[in-house]
Amino acid sequence: KGAKNFATCFTNDGFAIGLGYILKLLDQFVQFDSLHWFESVTNRYISEKEKLAQSLHKAKLEQQQKQKKSRKKRQPVQFSEEQQTAMLTLKKFDAYLHEFELLRYSFSGSRIFFKD
Repeated sequence: KGAKNFATCFTNDGFAIGLGYILKLLDQFVQFDSLHWFESVTNRYISEKEKLAQSLHKAKLEQQQKQKKSRKKRQPVQFSEEQQTAMLTLKKFDAYLHEFELLRYSFSGSRIFFKD
């Protein structure tokens, strides 16, 4: 059969369940919530993504301006090694954010499981 192209994600909910169990056992849910850990990690990845996307966009604009000045025939845009690395990093950040969202859902479920 033909190769299927689809994205898969894997998350191990054992960590989330274990964390929920330990927090319940030690009665630390309120203190854990006060850390705002999920929000701060998500905000960090989003801000890093935005910075990288802005610098990538700026580099693309500079490259287009150089191409206009040279007045050559329209050639496909060739990305520098640095730009390619930045694009891969953006994809990596997207994957991390997705995995982190899955961890948040698993942890949320474990809280319900260990609720009084």
